[in-house]
Amino acid sequence: MKIWIKYLVALVVGLAFGAVVPIKSSVLSAMLELAINISRYALVPLVLFSVPIAVFELHEERKLLRLSLRVVGYAVLAVFALTLVGTLGAFVLSPGRIPLSSEAQYTPSILPSLGQLLLAIVPANPLSAIVQGEYLLPVAAIALILGLAFSFDRLATKPAVTLFDSLSRIGWQINSFLVEFLPLPMLFAAAATMAALGQVSQLGQYVRLIGAIAAETLFVALVLLPAVLFITNGRKNPYPTIYGLLGPALVALASGHLYAPGGALAKHLKDNLGVRRRAGALSLPLAYAFGRAGTA
Repeated sequence: MKIWIKYLVALVVGLAFGAVVPIKSSVLSAMLELAINISRYALVPLVLFSVPIAVFELHEERKLLRLSLRVVGYAVLAVFALTLVGTLGAFVLSPGRIPLSSEAQYTPSILPSLGQLLLAIVPANPLSAIVQGEYLLPVAAIALILGLAFSFDRLATKPAVTLFDSLSRIGWQINSFLVEFLPLPMLFAAAATMAALGQVSQLGQYVRLIGAIAAETLFVALVLLPAVLFITNGRKNPYPTIYGLLGPALVALASGHLYAPGGALAKHLKDNLGVRRRAGALSLPLAYAFGRAGTA
C-alpha cells in the first residue's frame, strides 16, 4: 500500500474517532504533542549529519552557492506570492470579520527583534541549538560550517567525512522507518484536532473563514504551483510532482505543525521525485527557514 494511502486512512479514522469519542483537554494536548514529537524525531539528526556531507560534495563540484541561492530565492518568492494570494483571497472570497472568542485564554506572543534572531542563529554555545532543536536554521548553520571545514584538507578530514556520511545514512534509515510508522501518530493527531474543534461552541461562526482558507489552499496546490512547474520545467505535466508530495501534505494537515512533515518530505523528495540526497538535504532546512508560506 502506498504511503499516502496509509496517511489518508489514518487521517480519516482519526477524525472520525475524535468526533465521536469524548477526550479530556489534557489528554488531547499530550496526544498531539506526542504525535508531533514522533513525526519530527529524526529531523534534527538528519539535518546535522546530512547537510555537512551535502555541503562538502556540492562545494567540491562548485555547485554549493548556486543551489543555495536558488533555494533561498524560490522560498522568498513563494512567501511574497502566497502573501498576495492570501490578501486577494480576503477581498474576493470575503470571509468576513473573525469573531473573538471569550473561551480562549492566551497571551499574545512577542515577535523577536532582528538582534534576537541573529543570536538564535549564532548562539554562544552551538551545541545548545542542536539540543533544543526548535529552529532548523541554527542547526543548518552549524552543519554548513562543518561541511565547508571538511574541504580544507581532504586527508585530515577524511575520517570525519566517512563518519558523518555513515551517520547520515543511518539517519536516513531511521527516518524511513518513522515515515512508515507515521500513520499511528497521525491518527492520534487527527483525533486530538477534531476533538479540540468539537469543544469550540462557536465553531459555526468560522465556517466562512475555513472555507476561504481551504479554497486558497486548493488554488495554490492545484492551479498556482502546477502553473509555475509547467513554465519552469520545460512544459512537462506538473501533477506527478504534486502527487509525489501528497504524503507530506497529509502529515502537515493532520498535525498543523511546521516541522512534523519534515521527515516525510525528505524521504518523498528522494524516493518519489528523484531529488539527489545531497541536494534535498541542503534544500530542506533552507526552504524551511526562508519559505514560511503557510504564515502568508
